[in-house]
Amino acid sequence: MSIGINEVLASRLLPEILSAYKQGFPNKSQRIFIEENYSNALENDLLEKEIDLHIRLLPIFSNKISYQKLFKSPIYLIADKTFLLFKKNNHKILSVETIDREKWEKMKFIFLYPGSGFSRLVDSFLNNHKIIVQNSFKIRSLETAANLAYEGLGCTFIPSFYLKQNFDSSKCNIFKLSEDIFSVQLVIAFLRGMNLNEETKKFIKEVVKYYKNKK
Repeated sequence: MSIGINEVLASRLLPEILSAYKQGFPNKSQRIFIEENYSNALENDLLEKEIDLHIRLLPIFSNKISYQKLFKSPIYLIADKTFLLFKKNNHKILSVETIDREKWEKMKFIFLYPGSGFSRLVDSFLNNHKIIVQNSFKIRSLETAANLAYEGLGCTFIPSFYLKQNFDSSKCNIFKLSEDIFSVQLVIAFLRGMNLNEETKKFIKEVVKYYKNKK
């Protein structure tokens, strides 16, 4: 069985996804091949039947691909002092229910390089709200972007699984965005109408069950 997963997601999610499958079938010796790549490349691999499954974020535009939902993740903004809503030594995670564009446009933002599903969602969010920010860095890894932001070296968005509860409030603030404003849905994608083998069906079932029980 071959599974594609975006590099942005793999470092945090892949260990628990594989562990959930192994716990469901501890005596199985199924070989699993992992391909890490950008989301658009993995989607092409799925369409070409070079991988069996693709762990990814919505949206999916191809009508040849179906999916099972895993979980929905809220989005957080790690913000440095260039963000006008920054409050020095604020230890609490603040809530954002509405967007005041003028208060967002001064910030220096840490972007991911194009190609990942998450980078496309961030670009769409900024475009939809007509927010124009300064480019502080361009980074390939979401984990690196998050760590830079935690050190007060720019602002960046993260899904909840990159959140640190213990952060240095002299360097950064953390804002949780309302799900009506910005959130992400993680799914396991596969070819529509494809006759999946039993091992692949079991993998999907166990991972879906794991995240359902985790809620």
